[in-house]
Parts: sequence; structure tokens; C-alpha cells
Amino acid sequence: MKWNIVADSSCDIFTLKDIAPDTGFTTIPFEITIGEKNFVDDENLDIEEMMQAMYASKAAAGSACPGPGKWEEEFLKADYSIAFTISSSLSGSFSSANVAAHEVMTSHPEKNVYVFDTLSTSGEMVLAIEYLNGLIKEGLEFEEIIDKVGEYLLKARLMFALSKFTNLVKTGRMNKVAGLAAELISMRGLGAASREGKIKIIGKARGDNKLIAQIVAEMERTGYENGSVVIGHRNNLRSAETLKAKIEEKWPGSKIRIIELRGLCSFYAEDKGVIIGYYSDNMTVRTDDHRFHLNLKFNINNIFKNYLKKEDKSDKQS
Repeated sequence: MKWNIVADSSCDIFTLKDIAPDTGFTTIPFEITIGEKNFVDDENLDIEEMMQAMYASKAAAGSACPGPGKWEEEFLKADYSIAFTISSSLSGSFSSANVAAHEVMTSHPEKNVYVFDTLSTSGEMVLAIEYLNGLIKEGLEFEEIIDKVGEYLLKARLMFALSKFTNLVKTGRMNKVAGLAAELISMRGLGAASREGKIKIIGKARGDNKLIAQIVAEMERTGYENGSVVIGHRNNLRSAETLKAKIEEKWPGSKIRIIELRGLCSFYAEDKGVIIGYYSDNMTVRTDDHRFHLNLKFNINNIFKNYLKKEDKSDKQS
């Protein structure tokens, strides 16, 4: 296999439609622990059972990212592997994938592996994965694809609308005071991924209509116009469809998909949670984004690696 697109299960999809020739797509599951019960975030997970166990239990709950070995298995399957992980500020998934990438490229110098810290999750990851698939179809070279996907991620955005913040607060992924305050006054919170890939609250409202209006206003503020949107929901198709209709009303040229959240995002977004990833070409590039520096660093590493390959070939020819 020439290409392998790999993501952790926070991407919220299992398959990739119209996949490029000679290309694979795999998701590597997180594991969610609730008391003594362990749930693997794969296609066999019963999310309803997991959520019921979570709300019924007073025991500690948490999640564990995939180990390096899982990533390494996938990176060895193709000549070129490109991976996407949930924000490194929220999980060790990025670090785990990078350990695997280093091991594979050290033991198999002919392999090319790149890991993107999306500083995001869910719908934004879906958009980046689908964009990558299109670039592979175009026949672009590995380094050019990496640059283009990196630029895409610098424009893409993520928002989420939650009515419960319990697990985000308990696991230290959200400020305790902000999370508990929102729940105490029965507000639905509107959040976003910060430039550092952390969770920040950017608005609050009572009722779906006001919250959806805030989402559309924030999309407009960040420069969105007739682009691509992925709306993920946890047991809240009604709100997802209402949001879709409002976006289409304002921007009729938008391409919008609605998906159901998988296990990890359901665990943290909780019941009625909605996560929105969106992108359009005219959105501004955030050069102060952590991803800008991260991608620049790894591009330099790839350039150095390619230089060593060329030097090695020259030595053999001489």
C-alpha cells in the first residue's frame, strides 16, 4: 500500500468515502474507563451502554489514548503514512503517535510518516482527513501534501455546544469554575478550541435558538463563507438539523454533513452535546497558532531527512 491515513477515534468517523487509489484509512481507538468497566472506542462499542454506566456510576472515570504500538502497526503498512490526533493539550495521543513515527522511520528509513497535532477533534479532523484524501487523488508529492494540510488546519475551526461539563471538569480538560458555573445556572455553553488546543468558553445562552444564533455569528466573525461544515452530535439530531438549516439559510453554498459522535467525544460532550468543525478558503490563517510553529518544526525535520536520503544515494553512486 502506498498511502495510509490514520487517525485516533476522536475523529468520529469509521470509514472514508471515495477513498484515493492504493490508500488505506484506519482509526485507532481510545479506551474509556468507568469504575471497573472498560470500553473500547471501536465499531463494537455500545455508546448507550457506556453513557448509562457513566451516569449511574460515582466511581472515577477517564480515558486512555492508543499506545505507540498501535500506531506503529499502521505506519508500517504503507510507504507514506499521515496521522491526525486530538489536541495534544487534551491527550497524549499525539506524543504516542510521534514515538511510533520515530521508531518506524528509524528502523525503516524508506518509510515516510507525518503526524498532525490538530489541536482540535471531531468535525475539524474529519474535514482535514477528507482534504488530505483529495490531495492524494491529485497525485501530489508527500512534502507538498504535508504543507497544504498544515495550511488547511491553520484556517479550520472547531466549536462545541454543551449542556453538561461534568467529565471535562473531572478530568481536568476544562476550567472547574467555568464548567460548574455554567451548569449551576442551567446555561448551554458555547466553547471553542483555543490557539493552544485547549477548551475555552466563548458564549452561553438559555435555549437552542439563542445558542445556534451565537454559533452562526461566531462562524461569520471568523470569516466563514460557503465552505465545508461537519456537525457531530450526541443524541441531539434535532439541534444538529436546526443548525444545518440556519447555516444553509445564511450561506446557501455550504457543504454540510451531520455525524454521530463516537465513544470518546460522546464521553466528554455528554448528552445533547454538539461539536462543529468548519472551514472555508477565505478564512484567515492564524500565524500565532501553535500549529504554525509545530508544523514548521516538523517540516524542517522532514527536509533534513530527505537531505540525508539524497546524500546516501550520492555516496552509493560514487
